[in-house]
Amino acid sequence: MTEQRRRAAILSADVAGYSRLVGRDESGRLAALKAIRREVAGDQGLLSGAGLERRCSSKQMQHNKEGTMRGMVYALGSALAIVLVAPAWGGEVYVIETSQGSKPIAVKKDTSALAAVPTMADGKSNQGFSYASLYELPGAGIRVMRGHIDPKGSVAVHDGASQYILYVIAGTGKLTLNGKGGDQVGEIEYKPDDVIVFQPKTSHGWINGEAAFEFLGFDMPVLRK
Repeated sequence: MTEQRRRAAILSADVAGYSRLVGRDESGRLAALKAIRREVAGDQGLLSGAGLERRCSSKQMQHNKEGTMRGMVYALGSALAIVLVAPAWGGEVYVIETSQGSKPIAVKKDTSALAAVPTMADGKSNQGFSYASLYELPGAGIRVMRGHIDPKGSVAVHDGASQYILYVIAGTGKLTLNGKGGDQVGEIEYKPDDVIVFQPKTSHGWINGEAAFEFLGFDMPVLRK
């Protein structure tokens, strides 16, 4: 069972249990719910794991009668965190091919979901970076990639062995240019509709701005002269 499915199961169980409790004492539970809502809503860290857990779990030990209700609030917060933090690829990949009758047809291809990349291969830490391969052109070694960086997120300095073309869908921030030792030697500010071409072994890093950074990448083998 995946972590997201596990959390969904916990949420369903809490909702069912809370519904039974409401049926036994509707007016009392309604009053308790309003009190908890006032308490939790006053916490500016409502959607942060630490803030929500601090509000819900500490009181849960003191008030057994409200334990199930607080468990539901915690589960709802966990579900909200999944929705807000985990980016989703909402598009499709179609390959236009020629059928046996020499007519073009659209073939829908399976894609990979965005996956968190907490560190680079050398162990350097990233912040809020997710990445996925959407499609690989058979026999050509060309891959279409999809990337996401959270607001204020970053990708550690790295380079690649292949040529790479990046198209900025959304977001603004800084692309750092780095020397062999990792020291920054330059930077550019990226914005939507920018196209950035990376030659092999060019060290760089990403420092994202206030909005989520969404991009498409085209990973290609080095062209031989």
